[in-house]
Amino acid sequence: MECLDIEVLSMHLDNELDAGMHAEVTEHLRTCQGCADRLRALTEHDARLRSAHPSPRTPEAHRPACYSAEELSAYASGLLTAQEETRLEQHLQTCDVCLHEVMALSGTLNLLRREPLSAPPANLVAAVQKGFGSVEQQSVVERLGAVVIQMAADGLKFIEALLMPEQVRLAIGGQLVPAGAFRSASGREAAVALLDIQQSLRDFDLRLSVLQEDAGTVLVKVQLRKQGQPVVRQRVSLSVGGRLLASSTTSAQGMVEFPRLAPGEYTVRVPQEHVETQLVLRAAEGAAPAQ
Repeated sequence: MECLDIEVLSMHLDNELDAGMHAEVTEHLRTCQGCADRLRALTEHDARLRSAHPSPRTPEAHRPACYSAEELSAYASGLLTAQEETRLEQHLQTCDVCLHEVMALSGTLNLLRREPLSAPPANLVAAVQKGFGSVEQQSVVERLGAVVIQMAADGLKFIEALLMPEQVRLAIGGQLVPAGAFRSASGREAAVALLDIQQSLRDFDLRLSVLQEDAGTVLVKVQLRKQGQPVVRQRVSLSVGGRLLASSTTSAQGMVEFPRLAPGEYTVRVPQEHVETQLVLRAAEGAAPAQ
């Protein structure tokens, strides 16, 4: 087992690992003095931090000036008036306590409200399958196909699937989330779009969650699952034009993030699974190019 990164050590310290991963980490710490020392230092740092700054979840840390849980829930649910929402958005720009609460509420609401993933139109499936029949497989890597997304100031739009292999299942969904919770640089109060794109090959699932950060860039979250379980500590690379742009290993939830992606044609690879997929980001017609 490779040495543990800070994220895994932190999750171990907070008892956030599942039973299997917890056992592996515990065994590794018995044999790796370096990781054991890092965990000890992390524990001491956490203790000092907690003694200096009580947990924000306690009533003492939640200052009277902060909003109540009911008010934050109403904001995340879009139930506030425009004036109330503006005041709360201004508060979120400076208060980490309320910001974290809103982001947690938004994530929960997204799961509850998310529309069922829908399959692409039958005529699109037939067309791309026919087109794929004439394309030669050039390597042992299995391509999950390509998806195209339009980027605009008012959100994201899934356009089409290209060369989707017959054995790959594709599903598209989406949900709106509060822009204020992400402290966007533009300061816009309108909601930003979130697209979920799931491609499945046998027992392997690759999900791309695409969140618009501003008019010119997006945040792409890649989540890997196999036989319904998160694929942990798996390397995922992002390339553009044949050049490696970024490479990360998945977290305990099987996820990695690639922020600030401008329009372009990207390749997402999972080398150990021998799969890749293409993500094409297009700027809307008339939109100013990203700087």
